[in-house]
Amino acid sequence: MVVARGLHGGIERIAKIAMPALFVILVFLVLYNLVQADFGAAVRFLFTPDFSRLGTDAILMALGQALFSLAIGVGVMITYSAYLPEQFSLPTSAAVICCGDTMVALLAGLAIFPIVFQYGLSPGEGAGLIFVTLPVAFGQMPGGIIIGTLFFLLLFLAAYTTGIGMVEPVVAWLEEHRGAHRPTMTVACGVVAWIGGIVSVLSFSLLADFHPLGSLALMKGKTFFDVIDFVVANFMLPVNALLIALFAGWCLDRAAVGEEIGTSSGPWFLYWQFAVRFLVPLAMILIMLDLWFS
Repeated sequence: MVVARGLHGGIERIAKIAMPALFVILVFLVLYNLVQADFGAAVRFLFTPDFSRLGTDAILMALGQALFSLAIGVGVMITYSAYLPEQFSLPTSAAVICCGDTMVALLAGLAIFPIVFQYGLSPGEGAGLIFVTLPVAFGQMPGGIIIGTLFFLLLFLAAYTTGIGMVEPVVAWLEEHRGAHRPTMTVACGVVAWIGGIVSVLSFSLLADFHPLGSLALMKGKTFFDVIDFVVANFMLPVNALLIALFAGWCLDRAAVGEEIGTSSGPWFLYWQFAVRFLVPLAMILIMLDLWFS
């Protein structure tokens, strides 16, 4: 319904509510942990550097995390930036987004890991930590029902706004290039996504033994969910990001780039051009090689 209502009537309105709500809940959980949980252990775990572990693998993991966290390879940034009024600066907006993303990630760590260390949980359990272990901890802590509810409301808002961001580029493309009716296309995309989601969920139960591409060596033993996860994470996202960088760095002319980023000369432009033409493609290729052969 939000995407069907368009930019101003839907996405902009929900973002003005969901994003501040997400941030407020996150800050509240951090403040709660500061008083009730093992905040010091979490700070040491997150911020004490161990340079002996800063090898190639760690750097590639960091690059991959940045790529996925900022949703660069799925068209969200392209679509949303296309809606920006001309008076907004793209470089400034990009800097704000990167800093905001990093700040929220750090706050999320301070909202989760103090509880983890307070109750002697393992910090490396992944999804199991969120959906299996932490609920047990919430049941033992003071005010756990309230804190647990807020925590999963936080997860819901994060997933919900991400879902909107995933659907919007597809609907916007169909509307602009095919003249499609936005509400109709939104429903159609939603139905397709829902079907894919249901089949992915059933991959953990009824379809656990269904291996759609099992004849391929690379996909042997992978369920429907595993195939989607592997293809999106290992191919679609990094390849899309690579193509975006190559297009922006080598195909757009100097005047078009200058109009968008505010300059077409000077050290800032030269850095941007070098980074997008060489550094970013190299990083994307290294990420893909690491994902494919690790």
